[in-house]
Amino acid sequence: MALNPLESGRYIASTASHVRISIDGVNRVAELILESAPKEEYRLATWKQHKLHPQAMTDETADWIFVMDLLNFSFWSDDPDRDFTVDYGGKSYTDYWALCAAIRRAIEEGIQLTSPAVYKDLSLDKMKHVFRSSTDVDIPLIETRHKLLNEAGHTLVQKFGGSFANCIRLCNGCGQSLVKMVTDNFPSFQDVAVYKGQQGMQAVVKLGEF
Repeated sequence: MALNPLESGRYIASTASHVRISIDGVNRVAELILESAPKEEYRLATWKQHKLHPQAMTDETADWIFVMDLLNFSFWSDDPDRDFTVDYGGKSYTDYWALCAAIRRAIEEGIQLTSPAVYKDLSLDKMKHVFRSSTDVDIPLIETRHKLLNEAGHTLVQKFGGSFANCIRLCNGCGQSLVKMVTDNFPSFQDVAVYKGQQGMQAVVKLGEF
């Protein structure tokens, strides 16, 4: 049985052979976070300031964030000097921001890519159109991303009323419950590895965004 993310971190920290956690470093990071809190450098309003992010916190925004978390991985191309790029609004974006730009572009074209009812049956050809690049470097692992999107869409429609916002409501504000719900129901978030004979899980859900 895999340890949860907190247990995994504790196990690795206590058994690692080649790395150690610096308690002084942890304390310093905690101090930096506390110092930044009055400046409000890390808050919802800051996240919403970027024009590619949704501005209103609605059910649709929860679905948008879920899709972003689902697809936000592995943007490396074979050539480190050439990237998957999306031109949108007069600017060129790469990596995570290219993903955001592509989704916003798709919605403006009438493809509601953040709706589970839509992406559960999205074809691979339509997926390739949505994430078409402005360069000759395509988004990596498009078939894998397509499979994950279809699977997640079917799960949300069949088990959670067609919206990730319902997953959030069912957890009643408990972050640990949300992590468990996501990892139990969406296999792509089960980021599990074995270290010294023990299975452990990495937390890949960005709870702060929800």
